[in-house]
Amino acid sequence: MSLQRPSQPQQKPKAQAPPVRLSSWGQRVKEHLRQHRPKEAQRLEKAGLLDQEAQRWADQARDALVDRVSQGGDPNLAQEVANRYLYLPDEQSYPNLDLYDPLMS
Repeated sequence: MSLQRPSQPQQKPKAQAPPVRLSSWGQRVKEHLRQHRPKEAQRLEKAGLLDQEAQRWADQARDALVDRVSQGGDPNLAQEVANRYLYLPDEQSYPNLDLYDPLMS
């Protein structure tokens, strides 16, 4: 009687995020991440999520800008808040972005 190895479970292909079309702000975030948060950018790229996350931050910047201006806020101050989403802090300053709150900076 011969022993058989148990069959290897089939690995499911990694679920890739659907392709994201980056806005100009999304492209800015992506470039900024690559330059100032290279480890984070590389991790996201490996997971197939860099474009998705860059666009998410860009969308949050747009929403912050629109919200403040539509509520009668100073457009220059609104742009400053939006920039906190577009130009995330470097990895040395904030190793974990989960702790970064653009509205509190």
